[in-house]
Amino acid sequence: MGPRLAFGSSPRRRTCRRSWPRSSSPTIRAGTLLPELPKAAYDVWVRGYGLVDSPRVRSEPGKTLDLEAVVAPSEAAAAEYYPAIYWYSILKVPEKHEFTGSASERGGMPVHVKSQAQWLDVVKTNGCYGCHALGVKATRIIPKELGEFRSSVQAWERRIQSGQAMTQMVNNIGRIDTQRALKLFADWTDRIAAGELPASKPSRPTGVERSVVVTMWDWAGPTDYLHDEISTDKRNPQVNANGPIYGATEESTDLLPVLDPVRHIATQLKMPVRDPKTPSSKDLPMAASPYWGEEPIWDSQTSIHNPMLDEKARVWFTSRVRPSWGGSTEKYSRRPGTSRRRRAGLRSSSTPMAMVSGMITSSRSSRWIRRRTSASRQLSTVSP
Repeated sequence: MGPRLAFGSSPRRRTCRRSWPRSSSPTIRAGTLLPELPKAAYDVWVRGYGLVDSPRVRSEPGKTLDLEAVVAPSEAAAAEYYPAIYWYSILKVPEKHEFTGSASERGGMPVHVKSQAQWLDVVKTNGCYGCHALGVKATRIIPKELGEFRSSVQAWERRIQSGQAMTQMVNNIGRIDTQRALKLFADWTDRIAAGELPASKPSRPTGVERSVVVTMWDWAGPTDYLHDEISTDKRNPQVNANGPIYGATEESTDLLPVLDPVRHIATQLKMPVRDPKTPSSKDLPMAASPYWGEEPIWDSQTSIHNPMLDEKARVWFTSRVRPSWGGSTEKYSRRPGTSRRRRAGLRSSSTPMAMVSGMITSSRSSRWIRRRTSASRQLSTVSP
């Protein structure tokens, strides 16, 4: 599919939301494409809250179009375009009193869950929502490809075992009352399937918000996801202005995506490991996915995390380069002061870390990427 443009409808102006490529122009006159767009054929349509997408029109930069917004025929049709969090807000949450008192007074809520805020932290910030945009269409329904189940609770129990993130999802729901959480998620999708809509409606942009141009690129593979991305030094946002944007793909792939936002060019770098026996996410336990079947779509050995730019616009990553203590053939991975027999028996659930030259290094060693590789730092650098 080629480049696409969608105009957000407003009474006086239409702003442009583009998935690719990019423009620096902040506004757009009604019916006119941005003149800075590269020459190409574009699909153009109108999208906005309270609307449904208008018919797509094929056009090119410089041409004038007469686009007509299409009012949603129903509240349900309009709600299909709401942000995910509006749908997720329908999820029922245990009452505050359920987190106090003895085990018998808590209605089955585990005593280690001390408050409603702790429960929400798992269901939102530091658990489910950390990886999934819960509320998007794919999550607020039970896909038929998942299988047939006697209840939605069973469907959710099976759903969180799908794919190579199975262990993380099962562990996260285990941090709260598993059966209660499964029932609440099942109730959530059941009510949506029965026609329940979000109680709140998103408002359309107003004022200067109507002049915002949002640019989006597809800059990695179809089975990749981004754990992080970085474009500047967090201490000085003037560093690397209009320069490359770097992504960290965690468990999905060792191919690190790099985007040039000026030339609209996406490339990838292969993040290496020092020891070929470094574990791969391809071997993670999983049940079949309703979308990918039994295919393990993740194949990362490096589990790239936490990109950072320094004051010289060099980008640093945290990545895994070898197995944990005792499982590596790389001599530098052996813990000092231990016998070979003792080393062979060393196993740890946590990643060993050591402070070296002011940097935390471990089996997820930090490395930096720059235009030219220094031979003296060959082990810790990668060149595009």
